[in-house]
Amino acid sequence: PLNRIYFFEGLFCTNDKKSLEYYHRSVAAGGKDWGMTVQALLNISAIQLRLKQPDNAALSVEKARRLLSDNAQKNNFFNTLLANQSAQILYQQGHYDDAMNQLRDVTHMKEQLNGEAFILDTYRLLWLISEKQGHMTDAYRYLKAYQETYERRQEGIRKLEGPKAEARQAIARQADRIRLLEQDAELNRNYFYLTLLFAILVLLVCGVVIMFFYNRYRLRRVENLQLRQSLEQEAIIYQMNLKNFKEDIKQKDCEISSSTLLLTNK
Repeated sequence: PLNRIYFFEGLFCTNDKKSLEYYHRSVAAGGKDWGMTVQALLNISAIQLRLKQPDNAALSVEKARRLLSDNAQKNNFFNTLLANQSAQILYQQGHYDDAMNQLRDVTHMKEQLNGEAFILDTYRLLWLISEKQGHMTDAYRYLKAYQETYERRQEGIRKLEGPKAEARQAIARQADRIRLLEQDAELNRNYFYLTLLFAILVLLVCGVVIMFFYNRYRLRRVENLQLRQSLEQEAIIYQMNLKNFKEDIKQKDCEISSSTLLLTNK
């Protein structure tokens, strides 16, 4: 849903003013998703309190309270969130007794809320408020509850770290395996390309050599043809010259015979 998209955009945004814009959009698009709208209003209140706008922060909490009253008035989870935020506003305004009254009901629900992250905020506020009121015994008791709850949560987190670490290691191993496979694939691709390039170079060299010898063959054939034609022409010329020479000899013989005959008649 659109309101949840806006809510998480605001949640992960590091700029308070931008986060406010996203949370207001989430509230506007909330519709029947009252739970997400209540959380958006409480986050708006927390940001307004950081921006030194306690009156606006209180108004946002009141809107959340009315919405919760219309939908799930006895919901311990949301009532505790409302009480924490209201107490935080009153604490900053210096209304310590009113802040403490907001949190008294929460202390009776600690067993039901045990394990929830926001119970730490409750104990912290109870500790700080009691300290401001001068009730040091109560302040120490709430500080101890805060520390014990914090240590339990840390222990739970550490217990989860084992499986998380194993999962991270498994992911890392898988990532290494994928990386090795990618490297192997890259080497195979490079080998293929080098082999292909070598084959192309060999074909080019073979083609050049073949063209060289083919051209030499054609040139030699043309030279042989020209030589043969030249020899044939020389043979024809020689035959013609020989024929003319024979005819000249024959004519000379006739002339000699005629001259000899004339001399004999004289």
